[in-house]
Amino acid sequence: LRMKKLGMKTKTITIILTMLAAAIALGTINYLASRRPLRLDLTDTGAFSLSDATRRIVEGLDDVATVRVYFSNPLPSALAAVRRDVDDLLSELRDAGRGKIKVEHMDPASSPMEEQRAALMGIVPVQLNVFDGDRVEVARVWLGIAVLHGDRQETIPVVHSAANLEYEIAESLIKVSSGDLPAIAWWEGKRREDEVSPYGFVREAISRRYRVAETGFGRTEDIDPARISALVLISPGKLSNDDLFTIDQYLMRGGRALAMIDRAEVDAKLKMSPIESDALPMIAHYGARVEDSLVLDESNATAAFGGGPVTYHMPYPFWPEVTGEGFNRTLPLAADLRSAVFPWTSPIGLSAGAEESWVARSTGAGAGVPIDGADLDPRGASEALARGALSAQTIAAVVAGPLHSYFSGTGRLPPRGAAVIAEGSADARLFVAGSSRWIMDRFLVSFPQNAALFQNALDYLTMSDALVGIRSREGTRRPIAILPDGAKRLLRWSNVAAGPLAAGALGLTTALLRKRRRRTIDSKYSGAS
Repeated sequence: LRMKKLGMKTKTITIILTMLAAAIALGTINYLASRRPLRLDLTDTGAFSLSDATRRIVEGLDDVATVRVYFSNPLPSALAAVRRDVDDLLSELRDAGRGKIKVEHMDPASSPMEEQRAALMGIVPVQLNVFDGDRVEVARVWLGIAVLHGDRQETIPVVHSAANLEYEIAESLIKVSSGDLPAIAWWEGKRREDEVSPYGFVREAISRRYRVAETGFGRTEDIDPARISALVLISPGKLSNDDLFTIDQYLMRGGRALAMIDRAEVDAKLKMSPIESDALPMIAHYGARVEDSLVLDESNATAAFGGGPVTYHMPYPFWPEVTGEGFNRTLPLAADLRSAVFPWTSPIGLSAGAEESWVARSTGAGAGVPIDGADLDPRGASEALARGALSAQTIAAVVAGPLHSYFSGTGRLPPRGAAVIAEGSADARLFVAGSSRWIMDRFLVSFPQNAALFQNALDYLTMSDALVGIRSREGTRRPIAILPDGAKRLLRWSNVAAGPLAAGALGLTTALLRKRRRRTIDSKYSGAS
């Protein structure tokens, strides 16, 4: 009995020591995890991990940068997820900086001095409706971030979500740690004086990183690669000989340009009218021909069509959606893109030897139909796609230098007294798309992912590719793949058979295990007898 009590006491002590050791180990692991958190990102795009581009920007800092978070404390419960995502991102950023990134948290409501300091940085409170049970209250909340480096600062006045925050912070780090902003020449087709530009969203986005200057139509004297990092040419229409010469010689001297040329105007009733542009033959001379046709594709976006009091939403082949393998992954500007939609766009014909310079193209189930006589009605579009010769259609491309001048050997005469640079620099780059609609405000509202392609192309051409590859944390469109009939039948019968097969396998396994156990028991007791 005494030995039994001693054994029980020893067993109790062992259990207590084991539990104590487990508690200490668990506490140590939690402490280390809080100091050095380890996260596993299982998303296919790495949406919750810092991109390599951001890491390179942080590593390139020559001094400590401070990211100061001006958030109310506490925040309304509806914004708890935003705070968690922001804290996670900044924690990763601080770890990647290895001492070069300092994160500070401030509550402007804590004192009038902090509130005034935030206001001087351009961070002011926003009013939000907060729902608490059956009550609705108006809360005054700060949700801003300031990035400081030396005597320079950039602010993000309101953080609506963490979806694109990595890009905004990386952009701010570049601006505060670099010299003067590069200049962009913005050449947009003529419009009425009282008409608002339909490209306001992308222009506002790039103005945070570039100095954007209006140019074109007689105001071209400052287009020089030494001062202008890139020329954005949007549906220019009629151009004078002087204008064409200015653009040509800019490229010959190693300039970079984005040319988005519309071949037709589409009104609200789906009626087309051709657009003549003097830039078309010049761009074709460089090796990228904007065809006089429109692209249709089996992979397309959904469009809304009015039918009296009812609005119909249906797939529209004239709005091809480029996904996955439709992007040229060998080019940095398209390496991390997931989706882009190009409404009423023309295909790009590439010259011999430039076939691999495509950036985006349709699926193999795409087609091109002539603009003259094209039926833009949804039913007519589907019929045209069914009748067309199917093949992948190039939608956007990048032509690399050296380029040959449009004013040399073509019969085109330069302005009087002007010297022609016939053979261009190898530094020249020309991004060409057969439409400008994909960056219009009204389409960016439905397809915000298009802005990523435009900004990536601009960054790539200006050699500011530090921001190329920073993925938006905002969800992208993921259209359901269309399965062939054979695959559908296979899946259907697999689902029908999976249940009975699983039940049969479970029953067979149970029977075998029971038989094995019975055999073991029989052999054990038969030997004992």
